[in-house]
Amino acid sequence: MTARIDVSVVVRGSPADPEADGVRREVTAALDGAGLSHEVLFTGSPRDPGRALVQVTRAARGDAVVWTDPTQPAGVLPELVLSLVAADAAVAVPGPGSPGERLAARLRRRAVELLVGARIPRLGERLLAVRRDKVLRYLHLLPHRRPGEAMLTTTLLSRGHTVEFLPLLRTASGRPPGGGWRELVRLAVLVNPVRSLLSCAAVVLLLGIPSMVAGGLRGATALPILGALQLVCAGLMAEGAIAVTT
Repeated sequence: MTARIDVSVVVRGSPADPEADGVRREVTAALDGAGLSHEVLFTGSPRDPGRALVQVTRAARGDAVVWTDPTQPAGVLPELVLSLVAADAAVAVPGPGSPGERLAARLRRRAVELLVGARIPRLGERLLAVRRDKVLRYLHLLPHRRPGEAMLTTTLLSRGHTVEFLPLLRTASGRPPGGGWRELVRLAVLVNPVRSLLSCAAVVLLLGIPSMVAGGLRGATALPILGALQLVCAGLMAEGAIAVTT
């Protein structure tokens, strides 16, 4: 029987990278100092980083799983992991970026909040800890071509799990919070397909009202109604599929 440990730290990167040994030493020093047994796993440098992150997470032995990368501070790991005593997940929030980055991140976050129906303090951070039993429930929803921190955080919040957001003392480098709009659309549809696709159906109907009023419900003027019905059906089917798999 495989022995369980306290924490599995999954590092995005290859163990052959120049900074890998330094990352391993920093993680070990931080978690040993807190008395937490642990393992350090690397995803490697595959073509699909999201898929590699999922595969390594499934193989992790820790009661808690941490996702990080070489740019993140290891000193906050004990605080993140110990936050899981009272929460299902904990996310390290870096300091503010430029005004433009903050505005763009806020707009993306508000858009997802409206579609998902859950408050999201921050989105797309690169350092998080989550209970292993919780992350395993939602790994199938994560994207394969890029890491899925935003997807996991939003899924946990929308399903009623508790997520702690802990500030970092310095700004960690990495991609801007929230990812791109394409990722956020995927996130909203997968996390809450009924709400997001019903919103799309409502927009289609509103755009089609003028033509339906002018031409009546015949021919091409009925297409908005048909399109809206298809979106509603797709949302209901997706919601059922997600409910079965989770």
